[in-house]
Amino acid sequence: MLKTFRILPLFFLLCFSAFAIDRAPVESSNIKTVGWESGILEIEFHSGGIYQYSDVPASVYTDMLNAPSKGKYFHANVKGRYEFRRIK
Repeated sequence: MLKTFRILPLFFLLCFSAFAIDRAPVESSNIKTVGWESGILEIEFHSGGIYQYSDVPASVYTDMLNAPSKGKYFHANVKGRYEFRRIK
């Protein structure tokens, strides 16, 4: 029982970022929705892929929402700058 107690918190920490973050729809030919929570930027693309980017400041999320071109902002300020994982 004690081993199970020690493993469960680690399991939840590892799986936390797999949960969906509330995302807002955006006007973009490439990006469908964008959300941010606790340093995780989650982006859903029109192609169907959903990616989570780690350690992203809230200002990057805000700036992306306010950018005239979400795709250009993404390529210039997110892609290649933050670790990511595909969740779908």
